[in-house]
Amino acid sequence: SPLDDVVPAGRPITVEDLWKVERVAHPALSPDGAQACVTVASFDMEQNTQRSSLWLLSAFGGEPRRLTCGGEKDGEPRWSPDGRWIAFIAKRAAAGSDKGDEEPQVYLIAPDGGDTWAPAKPRPDETLIRALARAHR
Repeated sequence: SPLDDVVPAGRPITVEDLWKVERVAHPALSPDGAQACVTVASFDMEQNTQRSSLWLLSAFGGEPRRLTCGGEKDGEPRWSPDGRWIAFIAKRAAAGSDKGDEEPQVYLIAPDGGDTWAPAKPRPDETLIRALARAHR
């Protein structure tokens, strides 16, 4: 069970133990039914923070694969109808010339991984219209 790694055998479970267990939520099945994308949340009681990431699971078995790890609260994944993109909500911190998100944004990632991007925030070399067109190819 998930608690086996957290609680030594024979010791009662404490509230602190429960906060150490990662929680899976928001499963979203791919259009072809072969994969599911889920949110996995972890908590840091000392810092009073939550971090979450997206994981991809195969319906045929195998190891889960992490898709994201950079967001404060990556979550609520939804597949595009053609299965080429996974949209999700995230609040990204500042990085380089990007000032970061003041509010959560919709981001996209391909199921095979790669960079995430927010269609509402075009990359420096493109307009919003070109960014949205690229997402719909």
